[in-house]
Amino acid sequence: MVGYFERHHIIPKSLGGSNDASNLVALTAREHFICHWLLTKMLPMGKSQWKMFYAFNSFNATNNHQQRYRPTSKQYEIMKKSASIARSNFNRGNKYSEGKTRSAETIEKWRESRAGYKQSESAKIKQSDTMKKKYSSGAHPLQGITYEEKYGIEAAARKAKLKGPRGPRKNPPGPQQSVVCPHCGKTGGVSNMKRYHFDNCSAQ
Repeated sequence: MVGYFERHHIIPKSLGGSNDASNLVALTAREHFICHWLLTKMLPMGKSQWKMFYAFNSFNATNNHQQRYRPTSKQYEIMKKSASIARSNFNRGNKYSEGKTRSAETIEKWRESRAGYKQSESAKIKQSDTMKKKYSSGAHPLQGITYEEKYGIEAAARKAKLKGPRGPRKNPPGPQQSVVCPHCGKTGGVSNMKRYHFDNCSAQ
C-alpha cells in the first residue's frame, strides 16, 4: 500500500492473535476505524467485547506521527456510552474486592506520607502554563529537550534520586532515539519501531 496506512491485527492480540504476517493487514485510517467499530458489534457481551471497546476508544488518541481518522461527535458519543455499558456489564457481580480492606497500619503510613503536603502556587502556575502551551501548539513544550537541558546543573543530582526497586535506573528519562524502518521507511521512537517494524514490519 502506497502512502499512509495502519497495521491491523485480523485476530486482535487481546483475543489471542499474533504479530505474524498472516494475521496482519494494512488499512487506511478510516478502514482501521471501521474494522474496530465492527469488532465491538461482532462479539458477545462480556470481557471480549469490553476489550474491543477499550481498543476502539484508543482512536481518540493521536500524535504527530499518525493521521488517525477522527470520529464525528455522534460516533464519539456512541463509542463512549457503549464502552461504559460494556464495562458495567463486565464488572456486574464481580467480587474482586470482597472482604479486602486496608489495614490500619497501611492507612496510617499513607496519611503520614501525605501529611503537610500542599502544592505551591508557583507550581500550580507552572503546570497551568505548560498545559496551555501544549494545547495551543499541539505538542508538549518539553518535547525533544534532553534531561540535562531541562534541569541544568541539577540534572546529575536529580538522576541520582531516580531509583527503582533494583537501584539507580540505567536509562533516565529523556527523548527516545529516532530510527527508520528499512522496509517501509517510517521513522519513529526506537521502542515502538522495534515492536512493530524491522523484522515485524508488514511491508516486507
